[in-house]
Amino acid sequence: MLRALAATMTLFFSTASNAASFHNFENFQSKQSCYPEKVFEPKTIEEVQDIIGLAHKNKKRVMTANKKFKSLIDAACADRGHYQLTLNYFNKISKIDKAKRLVTIQAGMIFRNAMDVLAEDGLTINMVNGFSDVSIGGMLGSGTHGSTLAKGQYAFIGDYLHSLTVVDGRGRIRNVSGSDLKSFGVNLGVLGVVIDATFKVQPLIKVQAEQKSLNDNNLESEILNLARSRNSISINWFPGIKRYSYSAYSPISLDATGDAINTQLEIPKIGLSLFDWLFQLSHNKKHVACATSRLRDFSTKIPFFKEDGKYKKNAVGFSHKMQYFSCTEGNCLWEKAPMNLQALAIPLEKLPEWIIDVKTILRKSPACFPANGIFMRFSPASDNYLSLAYGRETVILDIEFIMNKKEGAAPRFYDVHQEIEQLTLQKYKARAHWGKNREAAFANLDQRYEKWDEFLRTKKKYDPKNIFINTFWQRISKDTYQFPGCALYSRCFCQSDADCYEGLQCEIAPVYTNARVCR
Repeated sequence: MLRALAATMTLFFSTASNAASFHNFENFQSKQSCYPEKVFEPKTIEEVQDIIGLAHKNKKRVMTANKKFKSLIDAACADRGHYQLTLNYFNKISKIDKAKRLVTIQAGMIFRNAMDVLAEDGLTINMVNGFSDVSIGGMLGSGTHGSTLAKGQYAFIGDYLHSLTVVDGRGRIRNVSGSDLKSFGVNLGVLGVVIDATFKVQPLIKVQAEQKSLNDNNLESEILNLARSRNSISINWFPGIKRYSYSAYSPISLDATGDAINTQLEIPKIGLSLFDWLFQLSHNKKHVACATSRLRDFSTKIPFFKEDGKYKKNAVGFSHKMQYFSCTEGNCLWEKAPMNLQALAIPLEKLPEWIIDVKTILRKSPACFPANGIFMRFSPASDNYLSLAYGRETVILDIEFIMNKKEGAAPRFYDVHQEIEQLTLQKYKARAHWGKNREAAFANLDQRYEKWDEFLRTKKKYDPKNIFINTFWQRISKDTYQFPGCALYSRCFCQSDADCYEGLQCEIAPVYTNARVCR
């Protein structure tokens, strides 16, 4: 009785200033908003337990996300009128065991900060991300990944998990290990509140960067060797202009001279404004879209690694400074030019055939992708049930596009995007990235993830009363999601003209005739 009274006082007095106004809880682009009744910022694990208890008492649901969460969609949003929980105060490394190569990191800590601390002890986690301003809990929730096929390496941070501390749906503290980790490695935030995670870590290494731009005439025959022959590689393919470029990292001696850093998102404000202007102009003029693609391809040839204030080609530096990058709030490209994307994962062995199919589509419907082209990253097979790479070597394909600022209007070549997306989902049985895609990509999850039922069993074990669910979770459980105009940004694939946006019709795609696109 006394503990319950104390818990209630703690929740409403010590965290009174932590129940924030709902209307300011947005994602990093300020394009996706959450509308919870309260936003709680607990400082202790006991306060997390009390919030779960309060949710039960008031028949509320709970989701966890940091402010300015790094997702394009509402997967981490609490529903309107329910409770949003943030872990901003859980932002430290709790323990480093150098002998066992284990580190325990609180879930609210930003990945970049964690890697900086680990590096001081000569440790790191290699190539599990690119953009590093994301929280540890967010990475485990959405399946954030990097790119590597190297032996003994992983591309998903969940594959390095050793154990977790979690507050479950009953408000109990649980220490998670063993087979349950296969569900928590990519958990969508629906199993519990992750308080901290213990990871297996590696010795800090140095790497040397390599950047190249080439024509894509033989890309389908070269791609697998290219992916396997580098320790880590990311590829930008611009099929509309028949070019591709890559950046790769190879391990090098710790004694090698060099302390460069990755500055690829440090774009001057005038450059941000120029790209925004070009991207918006390309929505109306095809030749501008292709010219912008050429500019983007050219920019990939320019070194984006800096040392002592100077850009360096074939730069050398510590892996956590070279492989991971960030940008300063207010100076990020997506703030000037908000983007959307399709992020789909297919079996690596199918990539050459997929490239040929995309080339065929573009011969019939010429198009340019001026943002990042088609961005490819690679992963070994994963044991995590909801990993994009579960059970198979995988390539993750990001087709980024800048959103049209004209209300209700689609980006240039969006019908081609839709044809490629449906080809990838249907013919290649793609899995959709949990933090990037819209509703249409999440159909038939039980057919895409062999262990979907196992994940649901784990959910029932840790959250039997469904405290940790939201609209996103309920939506992806449906196979259809149609409403007027839903085909804009792939909230659905059109079945009738009413699903398209103004002035367009739902038609059979020119090459992949199982697809329906708005043209």
